[in-house]
Amino acid sequence: MEPAQHGVQDVLNISTEVQVFHRAILDLGRARLSLGGEKTKDGHAFSSGGPSGQSRKRPYLYPVHPSGSDES
Repeated sequence: MEPAQHGVQDVLNISTEVQVFHRAILDLGRARLSLGGEKTKDGHAFSSGGPSGQSRKRPYLYPVHPSGSDES
């Protein structure tokens, strides 16, 4: 019966790791919101308010073909 006990413990350990990871992601999201900005995938920061105070939407990022060309 001992292998079953180890299996249960492994599941509990994995579950705990997932909860900690999820909490860290939520905390990062809250931190970005509290700073008033967010970073895009390319590392540039932007804020939701423009010069006139109007909110801006994120530009659509077109998928890029792995070869580097934009032909399908």
